[in-house]
Amino acid sequence: MRTTYTSSTTMKKNRNRIRDVITKPSTQLQESLKYLNRPIANNVEDENWIPRLFREVIRRPDLWWEPMATKIAMLKARNIYKVVP
Repeated sequence: MRTTYTSSTTMKKNRNRIRDVITKPSTQLQESLKYLNRPIANNVEDENWIPRLFREVIRRPDLWWEPMATKIAMLKARNIYKVVP
């Protein structure tokens, strides 16, 4: 069996790399957290309202009808699906 030895400077460099990975969040994670913590993300009284029940959705077609119609029109224009009789 062959034993390999690593120099102490190499071990310190590796330890520092691991510490950086563990303690420093990525730029993408920082941006996501900033986006999610913005004041408008937590406001449920306006257009960013997210329904929890089907009946809540049905009561507010002004929030979902137009985006849904736009999405369906885009899918039809790209021939993504066919209506089957």
